[in-house]
Amino acid sequence: MAKLNKDLQIGNTNINLETVVNNCIYSTAEQIIGKWINNKPLYRKVISISNLVITTSLTTYPVGLINPDKIVKIDLSMRYSNNHWFTFWHLTDITYDPINNKILLYGDSTATFPEAYIIIEYTKTTD
Repeated sequence: MAKLNKDLQIGNTNINLETVVNNCIYSTAEQIIGKWINNKPLYRKVISISNLVITTSLTTYPVGLINPDKIVKIDLSMRYSNNHWFTFWHLTDITYDPINNKILLYGDSTATFPEAYIIIEYTKTTD
């Protein structure tokens, strides 16, 4: 049986194949997906929301992050009733509130999305 080398070198760049595979993992459970620029582990978590309602006032969703430090990236993907998918449609801002461990959504109008996913990438204070 052939043995797979975990490292690949292209020119002067070393690529760790395990890191490439981890970057493809999207889960509602916290996952380590690589390392941040300060060499701390980088985590990803997906929050699945049924019937996301965006309004012109504040909408909040608990995310349950454990010991978050730096929020590196927040993405949102949502399905409208006609099965079209959007990112940030009707949103004016998406923010993480570290005190209450929630995502804050601000909209420019009212809309309901039957299915939505918030994807958060972050480091932790404990690493």
